[in-house]
Amino acid sequence: MLVAAGLYGSGSWSFRETGLNTMLDRWQEASRRGDAAPICDSLAFDMTFSTHDRIGDRALDRKGDRTEFCDSLNKVLPRLAQSLKSVNTTRENIVVTRDPMHWWTADVAYTEHEEMTLDTGVHLKQVSENHLTLIKTVKGLRVKRLVSDSRLEQ
Repeated sequence: MLVAAGLYGSGSWSFRETGLNTMLDRWQEASRRGDAAPICDSLAFDMTFSTHDRIGDRALDRKGDRTEFCDSLNKVLPRLAQSLKSVNTTRENIVVTRDPMHWWTADVAYTEHEEMTLDTGVHLKQVSENHLTLIKTVKGLRVKRLVSDSRLEQ
């Protein structure tokens, strides 16, 4: 009973905006270093993802599981880290929804704005609408589902 009470109490903190931002800030720092491991370590083993990325009138849709997501991060993040000069990230409209019957889970929605400057001097702005399903485990917060719809603005 104490373990359940502890998990519920720590879940309440983790699922708040502060706890969520802490996790996402850690993801950002790992991304800037080109290190996918901390991100992949925070994913549930049965995690799934769906992304829709738009650049102008071009779109790229991807769906998959944890392995595919981590393989992609391991390829992209080291290259991105080498070419980034600076990044500024802000989040807004964070909404956390919890079901009292499933106190170990939360659905989170938020908007993220990123302004990036590449080492070539190119300046990019990206806006994404993100949805996460989070689960609280004995080992910490894990992402079970990630859905992202992003667009690159010029």
